[in-house]
Amino acid sequence: MNNKRSLVTVVESGLNTGEAKTPPTVTAYENNSVGPMDITSIDFFEGNPRRIRSTEKWIELKESVRARGVLYPIQVARRPSSNRFVVARGGNTRLGVLKELFEETGDVKYKYIPAQEVTYKDEDELFIFHLIENEQRSDMMFWDRAQSYYKLCLRLGMSESTSNRLIEDKFHEVGLSLSHARIGQFLFAVTKLSNLADLAQFLSGSKAIDIRKIHTEHAAISRENGVK
Repeated sequence: MNNKRSLVTVVESGLNTGEAKTPPTVTAYENNSVGPMDITSIDFFEGNPRRIRSTEKWIELKESVRARGVLYPIQVARRPSSNRFVVARGGNTRLGVLKELFEETGDVKYKYIPAQEVTYKDEDELFIFHLIENEQRSDMMFWDRAQSYYKLCLRLGMSESTSNRLIEDKFHEVGLSLSHARIGQFLFAVTKLSNLADLAQFLSGSKAIDIRKIHTEHAAISRENGVK
């Protein structure tokens, strides 16, 4: 059976029409097929790189899901010794919107999401796939990106003393393309500007560059005057 066709059939024949058609509770799919999965059996990925949520985009997606349902499946995985699923490769926002709609309305058409089970490898892979998915969407805030890449450095056994070019090579090995210059911006922001707290979310790449120049100049002056 064509999985894409079967998914469209499910969407058009019940989940989004308000009809009393309740899909069976599904725990797994053979041959990586896609089908409706109960949202109450799926958890958000705790390490989701996207922390800053756009209220406007959330509302837009919510209204789209209300009108047409979730059109693109999410991928989920089961951690060892767990009977629950976790979002595996992006899709936390889609899941969150459905959970909110189901809580608000109690309508069964919001209780199921098109999903595909994938094999769980480890937490690093979950994090990397979520980061890649968010990068491909190109709408993640600078601060979220900076924190995510810093965390990935630590996950991959690197530190602040690791050269940016070595980090660039390591990121490339796991499927992430990021210049050593951009890596420098991200690491500077996280290690030097975290005290900005909530204000850090308003940082951009250009602002980080400007602040870094001032920081470098100030450090040079301090060294010249024997200030540590």
